Amino acid sequence: EPVIRDVLGAKGFDAALRVGAVRDACFGPMKDALVASGLSTVALCGGRVVGVRFTLDWKDAAGPPPFPAELDEYRKMWKAKDDAWMASKGGLEAMGRGEYAHWVGIAVDGAFGRRGIATELYRRNVELLRKKGFKGAVAETASAFSEKA
Repeated sequence: EPVIRDVLGAKGFDAALRVGAVRDACFGPMKDALVASGLSTVALCGGRVVGVRFTLDWKDAAGPPPFPAELDEYRKMWKAKDDAWMASKGGLEAMGRGEYAHWVGIAVDGAFGRRGIATELYRRNVELLRKKGFKGAVAETASAFSEKA
């Protein structure tokens, strides 16, 4: 996500530190749930993972994922948007498991960029969610780059 890259970059994080911060503070804590849910989609090329659409059931991932402390303002914005969306559905208590999914992240190897992989990951994830009976999914975007996918 360019916003995460830019905010952490402005705070002096080089590429390795940015990746480590997001991995350790954000996706690391969600790893078990992401694997167990069976809702994510993966793009492979020659047996190598080149892209992932990280997806969880909304009931397991209401609100923003954990973020490093340096992204607290971003987390607050994300939470406000998620809270507003949940309120439009009658609140978390009114939602059932398997009803809405939360797209919590997408990643494509830079060497495989601009080949439609992110778009295809979304498309296949929508197919998977429909087969499982989900009504819809939520993705928060913070940049034109993300909105294109």
